[in-house]
Amino acid sequence: MPLELIYTSAPRGLKAGSSGYCTVARTRGLREDLAAALERRSLYAHEPGDSSPVYFSFRPLSLGGTSWRVLSRAQDAGLDFTGRRHYLVHHLLLDPSEEPNGLQPAEILLGWKGWREKWEGAPEELAMLPATDWCRDLPRVRLPAQEWKRQVGDAGWAAFPHQLPSPLGWLASGLSSREILQLMAESAALREKMQGGGSWLHPLDAGGPANPVPKDCVWAGRVPWGRSGTPTGVRSAFRIEECRGKPAQGKAEDVELAQTGRGRVADRVDAKERERAVVAVSAEPAASGRAFLGESRSPRRGWMAGAVLAGLGVAAAMVWWWQRDARTESEPVSNKVTEMVPSPAENPREALPDRPPPSEISMPPALALQRTLWSGAGGEFPIQVLHLLFGKPATAGLLESELGLLLQGEPGRGLVRGTRDWSGPVSLEGKEEQRDFCRQAAQKSGAWSLFVPAVSRGLAYLPDPFRDGPSRVLSAQGQGPREVLEELGKRIFLEPSRWSLLVIFPPWEKQEFMTVRIGLNDPDRLWIDRVDQHRMQMRNLRGQALRQLAPWLGEDPETWDERKIRQLTLQTRGGRFPEIFDQFTKINEEYRQWWLPSEPGESARQNFSRLLKHPRLRCEVQLDGLVMGRLVP
Repeated sequence: MPLELIYTSAPRGLKAGSSGYCTVARTRGLREDLAAALERRSLYAHEPGDSSPVYFSFRPLSLGGTSWRVLSRAQDAGLDFTGRRHYLVHHLLLDPSEEPNGLQPAEILLGWKGWREKWEGAPEELAMLPATDWCRDLPRVRLPAQEWKRQVGDAGWAAFPHQLPSPLGWLASGLSSREILQLMAESAALREKMQGGGSWLHPLDAGGPANPVPKDCVWAGRVPWGRSGTPTGVRSAFRIEECRGKPAQGKAEDVELAQTGRGRVADRVDAKERERAVVAVSAEPAASGRAFLGESRSPRRGWMAGAVLAGLGVAAAMVWWWQRDARTESEPVSNKVTEMVPSPAENPREALPDRPPPSEISMPPALALQRTLWSGAGGEFPIQVLHLLFGKPATAGLLESELGLLLQGEPGRGLVRGTRDWSGPVSLEGKEEQRDFCRQAAQKSGAWSLFVPAVSRGLAYLPDPFRDGPSRVLSAQGQGPREVLEELGKRIFLEPSRWSLLVIFPPWEKQEFMTVRIGLNDPDRLWIDRVDQHRMQMRNLRGQALRQLAPWLGEDPETWDERKIRQLTLQTRGGRFPEIFDQFTKINEEYRQWWLPSEPGESARQNFSRLLKHPRLRCEVQLDGLVMGRLVP
């Protein structure tokens, strides 16, 4: 349940003997150390004249080992009891596990009806707000991004801030702080749709003082901004008014989602949400309903939404397939294939290449994933390119189109490996033979593969290649993100932009961190900046732990350098010290071992390799936002 504190200028405060700027109201039972911390944050700078903006902020507050969430609203409050201009700051303090009614922070800052603008009367202790009713029926921020369209003419600009390094300054000379916060809310709603959450890991403020920007803010909005430079404390900045009349910038699919509220990203997220809902209510495996490749290449994707459950016959076949996999899970892949299909020796009419030797454990990730998927579909012979089909069973027309791309004008013979009643050589010499193969393949619900020696390519159908994705381990082999993604596009015949890497930082105690998604078209500087931002977060956590030692150290460690911090860790190692020293030692060791700043001249490949060495960090290889494997060093 949220806690409140109101701070303003008054003749008498809540604490005995206080007056002037002080706490005039707070929730009954609010701890003194939390109240003192909120009072230290209760600052506001008046602008000349009557143009002082309302200051909105969402920032974390770490105290006593807990990272609280603080939503604050500060504004000019007219003349106080002395006849001078004064301000009022109203804080809402939320428990770290509290995300009220699925709202994002900006929605509470914009829409909660309980924000105070003035304080009149005697100081008082406030009753606890109801657990959920306090934020019920708040206006939600939805896509398309109407405020962006109103302010700059194109809703697609809501995607642009996600392309810039953080901390990011949002600058405007003719907008109010509330209007900037509405723009932030729509960009955050876009992120929520793209990533399925994350707004509570993204501190922001709007309307604050020109300099400096709070260290923990990822987005900082400043109005009115008529200066030539940028605020102190940001890595990048953009001027909102300069977007007017120009085409939106950003990833095409994100721009589409911001403009329409729909698009490829939304379709994938909705499909995953439906899949989770199906799993929650059904104990039986269900058909995945993910898009089949052939149709996903065309603009017709509407049937993705209706394909969560396949027909009863297809579902029964899929269940049989999964049960068969479970029975043979401990056997080598080659044994499973041998049981399913005859060997080439049983078909002497076909002159096919020898079987390849066992795969090496260590190989580039794209090649390893290609071979794993090919083998999982029954493929045995080496191929250059894999045409991957997945999802619900394909139609004959879609298969015919895919087969044409596979053959590249070189019709010939092939070897199919599939269910027990459909394995062996097939003729692909003419159009009629190809159609006959496609008609047969369209009736199969289990995995199958087609090897075509003439072009050294393979066609593989897998009902659900994502089922084993989290357990597939792929060695990066020293490659950087761009190399991995480019090679995936060459080895597996899919649109390269559908591949991405997702870096998931390990949580620290109860604190979660933002993920970093890396696409093929993302410059290295973009993901490196986001990783550096995480390094700074870990440094800040260490700084917070160090400041908590001040009472025992007898001095303020704020200005300590690395040498003095290292001396402290050596002195406390092995001795009997308060538990708070252990907390500092742990975060210091974590920071020094894994999160020190990049070395000068360190390449993107070296930076990425160092990142993957962290034993608790996960880097997922994703296709259409779903896990196909995870990268290790």
